Amino acid sequence: MTVLREREKYSNPNFTVKGMIMSSSFQKYFNLGNSLIQQQKYVESEAAFRQAISIKSDCAEAYYNLAVSLFYQGKIKAVEASYRQAISIKPDFAEAYLNLGLSLHQQRRFPEAETAYRQAIAKGSDCSEVYYNLAVALHYQGKLSEAETAYRQALFLKPDYIDAYFRLGIVLTDQGKHQEAETAYRQAISFNPDYAEAYCRLGIALTGQGKHQEAETAYKRAIAIRPDYAEVYLYMALSLANQGKYDQSYRYAHKLIEMKPDSKEADTALALTLLTADLFAFEY
Repeated sequence: MTVLREREKYSNPNFTVKGMIMSSSFQKYFNLGNSLIQQQKYVESEAAFRQAISIKSDCAEAYYNLAVSLFYQGKIKAVEASYRQAISIKPDFAEAYLNLGLSLHQQRRFPEAETAYRQAIAKGSDCSEVYYNLAVALHYQGKLSEAETAYRQALFLKPDYIDAYFRLGIVLTDQGKHQEAETAYRQAISFNPDYAEAYCRLGIALTGQGKHQEAETAYKRAIAIRPDYAEVYLYMALSLANQGKYDQSYRYAHKLIEMKPDSKEADTALALTLLTADLFAFEY
């Protein structure tokens, strides 16, 4: 998150000497707060911004920067309150709406986060980040078509947005659009050839098209990049079982059970090992 400069200039002819002194004091604490944020001294920066606000309580940027300090301290509820105060002072504050959305998102309040992101867009924010985060909030609510549209807008604004390609692939998979999902995952991989999660998801998209051999290759690549990536072992085991390679499927499923014995994936893998063991034994 970035901090903002206070935008008011001292050109008001109605300033009194007292008012000028107060403004000078406000600016001192405001600038100090910004400097302390840059030094990652968030407790001290919070104190500086609160002192600035005690002098001048109608500065939206001060509440915005206070929220930044609070965010880095993990004070999520206070972050939300500070952004809302900034917006109450400055109703067209697009950046505050965006960051309010992020705060609500962190609290898993996705419908409210969606509203905040849409307000940011309505107030003039046209950055890839706002559309990406809107898409994530929509995705969590099951609004798949709207999420797809928002991810595509994020990518229109930032064509090398790796995470947007990855999450677009997920929302396309969730809609059964496996070929389009494959394209999205391959785009993500083209920007980051060591993206193990994208290779895993690529394997799922390929499996959805019946391309089991290509899926197997994708899963093997994911494992080569991240040998401790437990989830991919299950998908690999399922892919091999779909190809009738029961002995190999058994080995990958058993590997997952060794890695994460108490996980839901391990329960599925255990059932798969019992099935493949029976089938493999039957072949003999």
